[in-house]
Order: sequence, then structure tokens, then C-alpha cells
Amino acid sequence: MVDVMLQRLLPAPSEVPGRAPCVVMFVLNDARFDTRVRKEAEAVARLGARVHVIALDRRNAPVVERLPGFTIHRVRPRPARWSGLLLLLAACALLPYRGRSDSGESFLWRALAGVVATAFAIMEAVQNLLTGAIRFLRTAAREARHGVRATVDALRRAAAILCRRLRPWLRPAAPAVGWFRRVRRRVRRWARLRVRALSRRTRNLNRRLRRLFRRRPRSPRRAWWRSWIAVFARGLQEVLPRSFAIHGINLQMARRAARLRPDVVVSHDCNTLVAGMAIKGRFGCPLVYDSHELYLERNIKAKSRRWDRLQWAPIEAIGFRMVDRAMTVAEGIARHLERQYRRRRVELVRNTPPFAEPIAPSGDLRRSLGIPSDRALVLYCGAVTFNRGLEELIEASTRLRHASIAVVGPASQPTFLERLKEIAAGRGALGSSIHFVDPVPPDQVQRLLSECDFTVVPTVAACRSYEFEASNKMFASIMAGKPIVMSDHIEKRLLQERYSIGCLVPEGDVVALATAIDRLAADRALLAHLSEQCLRAAPELHWGADVARLDSIFRPLLWRASRRRPGTGVVTQRPLGAAP
Repeated sequence: MVDVMLQRLLPAPSEVPGRAPCVVMFVLNDARFDTRVRKEAEAVARLGARVHVIALDRRNAPVVERLPGFTIHRVRPRPARWSGLLLLLAACALLPYRGRSDSGESFLWRALAGVVATAFAIMEAVQNLLTGAIRFLRTAAREARHGVRATVDALRRAAAILCRRLRPWLRPAAPAVGWFRRVRRRVRRWARLRVRALSRRTRNLNRRLRRLFRRRPRSPRRAWWRSWIAVFARGLQEVLPRSFAIHGINLQMARRAARLRPDVVVSHDCNTLVAGMAIKGRFGCPLVYDSHELYLERNIKAKSRRWDRLQWAPIEAIGFRMVDRAMTVAEGIARHLERQYRRRRVELVRNTPPFAEPIAPSGDLRRSLGIPSDRALVLYCGAVTFNRGLEELIEASTRLRHASIAVVGPASQPTFLERLKEIAAGRGALGSSIHFVDPVPPDQVQRLLSECDFTVVPTVAACRSYEFEASNKMFASIMAGKPIVMSDHIEKRLLQERYSIGCLVPEGDVVALATAIDRLAADRALLAHLSEQCLRAAPELHWGADVARLDSIFRPLLWRASRRRPGTGVVTQRPLGAAP
């Protein structure tokens, strides 16, 4: 029964299966600056697979973007029909129980599946009936509008003909000419007023009909029942969580992926697991889950943590029962997911940059900011958003004597960036001890890091996911030989104990942060020693070392896919790093 539900939701494949296995990746962004998704797609493409990334259409990005090794398909978010959305969620909830018809729960299973299928069939029939009725009323209103205009024109012509016919009969009555003229004048005036009133009513009726059957009324004056429907829809949008809109996007992504007939499907983060489960249930292909963070413990600002877990915890729990392989970006996250979902193994594939030799600094950034050569240039490179310790960094910059800080990174909310600049200006630090620089493309990050003396990562553990956070900018800093002043969190502590790449400071301690930055800026011998330690750790902390684990995940899945589908070629056995 679940198969029937998914067949009604997802279209049949439209592409002819090629010789290479097809891998589809889901990501809930536009994939323009998501370096992890791009690196994974390129690595899997080197295995001989056809890779398609299904992403969101944002910022006027191309709908279909063909890149070396993979293709990005972007879908535009649209409101999903309630019947399709609820059918998708019900199918994903029932997927783990599929195939239990031989057990003792067969009668209960069949009864539940029958009730669900009947309910959704009735819902779809009612929805189709309402759609047909609205279409019929629109056509009738359009025909009635033309009929009213034709009737008014006919009445005008009939009145003119009648006046011309009666004029010869009334001429012999000369004594009554004056009276007749007065009567005729009154009749004309009365007829003119009635015709004007009729025309006015016709225009008002025409306007109301247009407003009534317009999909998106522009005028605030609407029919009463459309006003109530609009109020009810706005109320539902306020009451229902945003996850329902995300599930609607998942349905669009799954429909786009179904036309590609994937052999392996990859869900990046929990917000795309619904699409991955739907594709796996429809085609029986393996599902790989890539957790970029602890999604249930992510940074949700001031939202309710309990309400957020109520929305996403069942989806992640069901998803972990269905995924074939799981991987994540940090060692602490991997161990946490293994304990939480009793998973035998969650692979560690860090979000590290490709190996690159350190670049000689040009000094352009220091000259553009006006920082003298006797002061160290400290770089914060990352997202400018909440709970990244930027407020503490501004406060610490007022205590610095030997260093200046440059903040470089994209701001998803420009108002937050403006607020940070106002705070820095109020402390008297803007333009002197702290500077805000426009973000640079991902391929220019390594050159940007070469301009600084060391970096700072003052993340605040506002959520458990930040305790395991080790961003790709940290590994890029290690690759450039730049030490890191970082908050004392679990994953950062593991890297510090293993490689000695910088110094740890207590989270949120402004005095300790300023002291550590000033000490490292003043002690050139310590800075040189930590830079040497970073360069020693770089050969182990780069994408070439992590890509071998990615190879061990995808190569068996692609080999089984090539054996399962007729006409597909066997996956090449060359290493991932080798040239094709």
C-alpha cells in the first residue's frame, strides 16, 4: 500500500537509464557556496557515477547548472497541496513497517493502510471537485459578463428604433407637441438614468466577478467567503511550524529526483530526509545520510527547543532506521549519533579543504585596512550570525594593545551586521581595533588567510551542536599555517590535544580572549612554533585524507547498483584522488 501511495506522489522516470549509476543529492540551499556538497559530488563523480544535486532556487541562480562532474537542479519553493503533503508524511512514517504482512500484525497493518488510502482518496476527490467547480464558475462568469453587455447594447438599439417608428404618428397632433416633447424629455432622462445605473451595476458586477475568481486578489475588498478563507490560511501559517513548508519543498525535490531514476540517494542534513526516504521507498535505492551538524541541537536562536525537537526528532529517528550508510563532519557528533540511535557505525568525513601549499602574503589587506606593521592582523573568517561570539570579540578588541581584528564572512541577516557595527562604533573600536570586510568567494579564502598572522574562532556553545563544531575555515587556517585562538569546546579540544594548533580560551570570557590574542601577537617565538605545528598537521587534515572514507562509503553502493540495473557499467576501481 505504501508503494501505491508513493507511485501516486512521485512521477515515473523520464530519463533513459545510462551506463553509469545515477547518484542524487538533496540539499536545502542553492549549493553555490556549500563547499562540502560540491566536494562530495566531485568525488563521487570520479568513481564513474552520474551525479545530480537537487537544491533550492535562490538569488536568481540558474535553474540547471552543469559543472565539471555533476549537475545542479534548482527547484523553486511553491506551496504544496495538502493532500500530497500529508500523503508524503504518512508514506514516510509507514515505510519502516513495510514488508511485515507475514507477521501477526498483518490485519492491523492492512486495516491502517486501507484507512489511510481511503482518507487520502476522499481528500483528493473533494479537492478535484472544488477545483472543477471553481473553473466552471469562472467560465460562467466570463460568459455572463459578455451576455450583460450584449443585452444593454440591444436595449439601446431597440429604444432608438422605437423612437424613429413613433415619430410620424405623433406629428399630426400639433397641439400636443409641447406636452409630447416634455414627456419625451422625461422619458429620455429616465431611460438615460436607468441605462447609466444598469451600466454602473454591470461594471460593479463585472468587477466583483473578476475579484471573486481571481487567484490573488489585489484589492482589499473581496467576497466575504474569500476573506474568511484568507484569514484561515494566514492563521494556519502562523500556527503550523515552518517544517511543513520544508516538507513541501522536499516533495518538490523528490518529484524532480524521481524523473532521474536514481541508484543512490544522499540526504544532506535532517531537513532533506523526507525526500530521501520517499525516493528510497519508491525505487528501493540505498540512502546515505550526511549530518552536517547535530540537527536536533542546532542553533535555533530564541525558538523553543522542545517544539523544534517535537517536529524533527521523529523524522530523524525514522530516517536512521532506513539509511544504509551515515556520515558526519566531527568525531564527537559521530559518537553522539551512534549512542542516540544505536547505530553500529557513523563514518567521519570532515569538511576539510583540498591540500594546498601556503601562499606568500601580499599585504594588500593590511594596507587597505590601514593596520601598521607592528600590530598583528587577526582574522575571523566565517558566518556573521548569532552565537558566534562576535559580540565578545568586539568587546575584547577594545582591550587589545598589539593586534587588530578583521571580520570577514557572509551575513545572512544584514540587520545583525549593522547592529555589530553600531556596537563597535559605540565602543570606539570600529576602524581602529576591529574592521568588517566584505566576504570573498570560497576559492579566495586561502589567499585571504595568508594575509593574517593568526585566526580567532570565539564560538559560543549556545547549543550542543556548537560544542562539536569544527568549521572548514579552521582546517583552512591550519592548511595556511595560521594558529587559532578558539573556544574550549569538545571537538576543538580534541584537535588541540592531538596537533597543538593554537590555544584554548574559556567560552564567553572577554578578558581571557583579549589576553590570549595579545599574548600570541606579542610573543613571536610562540607564534612561529604554533605555525610550524599547523603545517605539520596539514598533511593529515585535508580533503585528500577524508576522501578515502568517502570512497569506502560510496564504492560498494555504486557497485551493487551497477550489478542490479541492466545495461550499467561496473564502477571503476581507481582511487578517488587519481585523474580520470
